[in-house]
Amino acid sequence: MQLQNAKQRFEAQGLKLAAISYDSPAILKDFAQRHKIEFPLLADPNSEIIRSFNVLNTEAKGMTKGMAYPGFFFLDSNGVIREKYFTAKYTDRLTANNVITKSSRNSLNGFIVSNCF
Repeated sequence: MQLQNAKQRFEAQGLKLAAISYDSPAILKDFAQRHKIEFPLLADPNSEIIRSFNVLNTEAKGMTKGMAYPGFFFLDSNGVIREKYFTAKYTDRLTANNVITKSSRNSLNGFIVSNCF
């Protein structure tokens, strides 16, 4: 929900948001409605996309199995990944302020795809 709270600040920097999760489309739809999320939430219930980008948290067990490491991809307007920031621990993830600072420092615009919403 941190990203939703900072959505206008991201957009002011020329950034659009999207997030990906190992949750099903139904769970994400319910989550988006309950928390008033106004950016795309992409479902990857088998973690195929998460694996293909090498961000699968292999230490996650039980209900969190399939979860990606917390982080962000910065994509340009052509969909090319320009920067990637991921951390090993969920508790060490970047805040929205950190992401905005990194994007402005590196003159990034386009899309941010995250698994932390």
